[in-house]
Amino acid sequence: MKKCLPILILILFSCSLLQAQQVENPGFEFWEDAGTVWDEPVDWSSIKTSDAGDIINGAAPAVWDKSTDHHSGDFSVELTNLAVLDIVATGTITNGRVHADFDPELGYVFTDTVNSQWNTPCTARPDSLTGWYKFYPQGQDFGTVQALLHVNYAQLPEKVDSSEWIGYTKFEMQPGVTVNSWTRFSVPFIYYDNRTPQYLLFVLTSGNGTTPFADSYALYDDLALVGGESAIADFPDSDFTIITDKGKIILKNLPFGLLENAKVELFDFMGRVVLNLIIDSPEISFDANLIPAGIYIFRLSSPKSAITRKIYIW
Repeated sequence: MKKCLPILILILFSCSLLQAQQVENPGFEFWEDAGTVWDEPVDWSSIKTSDAGDIINGAAPAVWDKSTDHHSGDFSVELTNLAVLDIVATGTITNGRVHADFDPELGYVFTDTVNSQWNTPCTARPDSLTGWYKFYPQGQDFGTVQALLHVNYAQLPEKVDSSEWIGYTKFEMQPGVTVNSWTRFSVPFIYYDNRTPQYLLFVLTSGNGTTPFADSYALYDDLALVGGESAIADFPDSDFTIITDKGKIILKNLPFGLLENAKVELFDFMGRVVLNLIIDSPEISFDANLIPAGIYIFRLSSPKSAITRKIYIW
């Protein structure tokens, strides 16, 4: 359950005075009695505290728990897909509120702009979202993390109108792949326009949307927003540049060591991955017929660091 708490942290980045609002209770260290089967993490809510009323909330399974298996601190959150009669309820937690229904296809999470208990104010424009996770799937199941920066009312998944969306990112686990040690993820925000956000909406799951496998479970810890618009260039004092040509991306003056075990991803402005390669050379070739001309988010990551840029493919 969410409380009306102030944004807690202001962070100083590099030589700039960029201040980025952070995730509330990002390490799931703080828990409270929400009147449910067991405690909910402070500033997060579940299907048991949905807007659907006592009947559905009472019948809904408790798909979350406090875990002492953690990346840091004392706790993490554990989400589990549970079978109830002929329905598998996806392990889900949100910093907004759940809209529940006996038909899973009608469920979603949303920002309640009227009640501060169910929203997270945020005016930052971070570069990316990071966090740590473990995952134990059944079948080809996979968990997801979604984060939406928006104005006014918004929901995930969006079934009406996405005109209030400003920035969005999604982390998706590999289907059917067990991750039994704490593993870091980092995904860039894709921005649709230059407006300043009002709210940040999260949804974390342990299964594939409305078609999860029973008994898949995931653990999450230490979520964080990284950087901001001025941090979209991770090496502002270097001469690093990206040159694009037909079917090629050429990296010039790349910081030393960044090509060791490096991965390149290219995202379109709907957040879809259109290119995903392991590279060992500053010259990257791709099939130009599969990637239309336009603006993309380029992400180069390695164990040492990462670079994110907006680039134009032609």
